[in-house]
Amino acid sequence: MENIDFNLLSPLILLAVAPVATLMVIAIYRNHTVTFCLAVILLVLFLIDCFRLWSLSFDNQMVDDLLMIDKFGLFFMILIAIGGILILFISYSYLNNNVKVAEEFYVLFLTALVGAVVLVSSIHFATLFLGLEILSISLYAMIAYTREWKNSIEGGLKYLILAAGSSAFLLFGMGLIYLQTGALDFEAIGSSLEKVNLISTAGLAMMLVGIGFKLGLVPFHIWTPDIYQGAPAPVTALIASVSKGSMVVVLVRFLHTTNSQQFAWIIWTFSAMAIASMLIGSLLALKQSNLKRLLAYSSIAHLGYLLVAIIAGSDFSVEAVTYYLVAYFISIIGAFGILSIFNSTGEIEQVSDLQGMFWTRPWLSVIFGVMFFSLVGIPLTAGFIGKFYVVMAAVNSGLWALAITLVVSSAIGLYYYLRVIKTMLTPVAKDAPKSALGQLSTMGLVVMSILGLLVIWFGVFPSQLIAVIRSIEVL
Repeated sequence: MENIDFNLLSPLILLAVAPVATLMVIAIYRNHTVTFCLAVILLVLFLIDCFRLWSLSFDNQMVDDLLMIDKFGLFFMILIAIGGILILFISYSYLNNNVKVAEEFYVLFLTALVGAVVLVSSIHFATLFLGLEILSISLYAMIAYTREWKNSIEGGLKYLILAAGSSAFLLFGMGLIYLQTGALDFEAIGSSLEKVNLISTAGLAMMLVGIGFKLGLVPFHIWTPDIYQGAPAPVTALIASVSKGSMVVVLVRFLHTTNSQQFAWIIWTFSAMAIASMLIGSLLALKQSNLKRLLAYSSIAHLGYLLVAIIAGSDFSVEAVTYYLVAYFISIIGAFGILSIFNSTGEIEQVSDLQGMFWTRPWLSVIFGVMFFSLVGIPLTAGFIGKFYVVMAAVNSGLWALAITLVVSSAIGLYYYLRVIKTMLTPVAKDAPKSALGQLSTMGLVVMSILGLLVIWFGVFPSQLIAVIRSIEVL
């Protein structure tokens, strides 16, 4: 391997070393604060190295046909690093109050980020599956980390069983495509998939099943509400943002590189999944009284929105997917982050638990409302710009049915998001709600304030982020 490969691979190498270094420190000296600080420092170093690479002028570089180091993948490495650091900050006090042994959580967390970073750089079935399994195996343990909670153990076991089944579909589909094409890297597969036959169609269909599960798209969405409800709130934030986001990125790269969108049946299948996800996700969210389950069904609808942009299949659609992912990362991490920092008063579960929150925690309730406004796509928020991008991508490609469904789904979403905000504004009853009790995490409040400002900033002044996004391309 050439020296330049190691130069471009340095962020991945640094991040891969991070969980090992953290584990060694734990073996020598077990302390939650020390482990947390080490994890944050290692992620900051990874982020700095990513920015270093971004500032360099380099040709897009393949590493042994396994990974592609380019601005597209590097952009999402930076996004994953920033998202990871934010989730770490909201995890610290949460773990302090809810688990007895917290140090190993950071080893699992860093390992999950390694898998996500491998995924966004993957251009080969081997690295795709390797990254996916590194991410998934870490999530199994993280979902069940609060093992004293029945829902946590149940969620971990459900995810283990269902994710293993979806991985089997994905792996078998890869095997069928390899049987047909004799290739495992995306580019070679694309040049060999010019003709449709039974084997390649079956392979792609089985891969779609695996990908649909990982993204929580209808009809493979059944696991989502149970896992969201059972997992610790910071882990749910990780699943909703980094885990699903990295899978979206590798899907975009796979479709773009292999030109799989030449097959009409794939477009029809994705369109049906997108419409079903947008409508079913939004309609089922209407009936939810549990906050995590409400956000789970909401995330199904949001992945349907992202699928609309992917289906559009133009350069503008890649821009739409990228901007929407940034807005979604900020908003969903913020929403689950607010749930996380209530750890000192107990887990906030029901919408009714938020009654009177505006009168007891006004600043926090304003930030929570901003996150929900962004998720629904209210103007002056990042979510509005993201949805505008997706609608424009659909309209430019003549996908009117998808665009109309997106608008209808967003209108439905407005109701259940506003229901939560209405509950926060309802005067406090005689029996004070959970939100009125206890001392909240200062660190969490600072992080939430930053996220709230970012939501408004990217909604009012999106031009700088758009300029950065337009400088990258998928290869």
